[in-house]
Amino acid sequence: SQHSHLTNEVFVVHSGRWAFRSGVDATDGEVILEAGDVISLPTDVFRGFANVGDDLAFLYAVLGRDDPGRVLWAPQVFDMARDYGLVLMEDGSLVDTMACEKLPEGIRPMPRTTPEQVSAHQIVDSDGLEGIVIRTPDFRWQKDSALSRFDGVEEAPLLGPANEAEALHGGNLGWPHEFVLRALRMAPGASVPRHRRKEEEVLFVQQGRLAVTVDDGSLEMGPGDTFTTPIGSTRSFTNKG
Repeated sequence: SQHSHLTNEVFVVHSGRWAFRSGVDATDGEVILEAGDVISLPTDVFRGFANVGDDLAFLYAVLGRDDPGRVLWAPQVFDMARDYGLVLMEDGSLVDTMACEKLPEGIRPMPRTTPEQVSAHQIVDSDGLEGIVIRTPDFRWQKDSALSRFDGVEEAPLLGPANEAEALHGGNLGWPHEFVLRALRMAPGASVPRHRRKEEEVLFVQQGRLAVTVDDGSLEMGPGDTFTTPIGSTRSFTNKG
């Protein structure tokens, strides 16, 4: 269903074929993404997405900041919810009255989105959506960044500004997101040796098998797996596939 967020919302298509549609009625624009593609949806844009392929599909999502705020739903979502016996609550929860669930005490239903709230949103057409997409053939791979100067390793900055300390160029979508997104491509047997970071690092495996060593522990990750690396820990990566 169409909705908007108070923070940036980024999707990496892990598998399947996805349509992203903009506008309060999903009629302003549409773009189709395939596995590996990335889209960065800004604030104040109504958006929705659908699996338009023939198989089970998986999206990996990243929202800016630790508190992404609450979803603002398009007005017609309230009508659809009512038709199915669902009540959207002010705290973002959903009550299914058809399943005999009761409205919680002390929490009010979410007020219907007003025309004034709708009019405050941006209009983004299909060309505008294409401008916030990074397709996998457009990844700008580097072999001279801090992590990619090792044999068989390449790094592509996707979101965020240039990082001189790591000799990394600016991402395809370089405006501030409150986080950065990068891709690593590693040949069979290639490794990134032990190193540290002073900030959070989340690893998501798009394809292949990745061995991760953190301090004195290790694990092996496969497609779709996610791992949050503790701040300040020593870590290394090896392509085991």
